[in-house]
Amino acid sequence: MSSRKKAVISPAEVRIDPTQQAFNTRQAALYLGLTCWQVRTAIWTGKLPAKRVGRDLIVRRADADAYIAGLPNVEPNSAQWLANRQKAAA
Repeated sequence: MSSRKKAVISPAEVRIDPTQQAFNTRQAALYLGLTCWQVRTAIWTGKLPAKRVGRDLIVRRADADAYIAGLPNVEPNSAQWLANRQKAAA
């Protein structure tokens, strides 16, 4: 067994400069309000364009903005749906 502990990086340790034009995956996740895994999945499925620099994935700010703008809006639930759900929970 390895005695090393897995490094966990908190959001406080990730910095984004307001003038920054590109992000690594951690910064992109923080900027978009997503998890790193969600950002990587979006990149791997071709939904979020990225560039590879060595082992790092880099996302342009403009591509991140376009990705989040292209996601579907959440429609409000109908009153009937909510009433049925509350009835089922009771």
